Amino acid sequence: GTPRSGGGFHLGPAYYWFLWASRVVLSPWLGNLPHVGGITVTAVELASVGALALAVGRLGLPFPAVLGMTVLLASNPYSAALARAGWNPALALAFANLALALYLARRDVWTDIDQFILASLCWIAMHLHVAAFPLAICLIVLGACGGPTFGSARIATRIAAAATAVALLQLPFTLAQSRSGSAAATGSITSSIARLMHDPGIAVDTKGVAFVLGDGARQLFLAAPLSPSAATMLLGTLGLAGAWAVLVRRRDGTLGVAAYLPLGIAALAFTILDRELENYWLIPLLGVYGLVVTLPMLLARQRNARGVAIVFLAATVVILPARWTWFRLDHRYGYYGVMTRAAASLAQDRIVVRALIGPMDNVRPTSSSPLVRWLGGTLSAESTLVARVSAAGQLSVRAEPFDAAD
Repeated sequence: GTPRSGGGFHLGPAYYWFLWASRVVLSPWLGNLPHVGGITVTAVELASVGALALAVGRLGLPFPAVLGMTVLLASNPYSAALARAGWNPALALAFANLALALYLARRDVWTDIDQFILASLCWIAMHLHVAAFPLAICLIVLGACGGPTFGSARIATRIAAAATAVALLQLPFTLAQSRSGSAAATGSITSSIARLMHDPGIAVDTKGVAFVLGDGARQLFLAAPLSPSAATMLLGTLGLAGAWAVLVRRRDGTLGVAAYLPLGIAALAFTILDRELENYWLIPLLGVYGLVVTLPMLLARQRNARGVAIVFLAATVVILPARWTWFRLDHRYGYYGVMTRAAASLAQDRIVVRALIGPMDNVRPTSSSPLVRWLGGTLSAESTLVARVSAAGQLSVRAEPFDAAD
């Protein structure tokens, strides 16, 4: 699995599988370049939003409400920027959305095959980022216990289906550990569990609730003309109204669990987590947030529901220009095209260099040198030549003495 920022590793190599598939499918047309991963992550995330919209539409919400939710999720500038960068939280969001869409669309006719596919989607999402686990656990349990038939035998077969999916997906991780002869490094998750066992009182802190509600609202309504407190109040109000609509008016317990329990589990998990909280950890739950803010429209009377939904849709459209501006600037490598052309020039002229250095290489943890090799050129640690690109886009190649970094 990919390394976690808090130490240790994610549950498996699904992110590497996806990058490999991206390279195989798109590289013949686009070259072996980083934006190939960004294109595929973006495409999968947008497809997952579409699948979730189709599933939510089956709940009886007016079409403008479903379209408004789609626009709200698809235009989120932060998740879109992470997708453009090919970052794993955005891909975890995509598979979490697909799992949620499958459950919402099929829960009334649930089968063992549905359970196997659901568990696979959920576990791949957890491979990609562990922050997907609140939704993954809820959906797997709901699938095991729900559906048109119920009984201990049926639950057992669905648990077996889910366990089979998980076991298959964990084979690479298990084999890698057995070959290396060592377990994964201890990370923040295991240290947090140890901390909770030592001091159970930390579970009643409000840190996680404030994070899930406050930072979640800021992520969901990003670029909207709302103060942080106003965004938090809006999300809390819509959440309570949606809970009333689902649990009291419709008495739909499984929908309520799918929409609200993941956020509750996330609040508890982030409360006991023994490290500083990062807002991108909420990205895999954005589909759940979108569902929560859409459900209150089930309260509107039939003759008013469409009007309320149209207002909701209009509000999401109004903030699109601000979101577009945010997206253009967030997680953007401004000299990517310049550096790609420079690397292509070196490859075409068969100039062997020790490194290719651009104006952003010392600003961000980025190395431009691999572009040379990816575009068919040659890098050599013995070469005396170093290629540099200025902020104006000018390429210069000259001999430079070796330093300690070399």
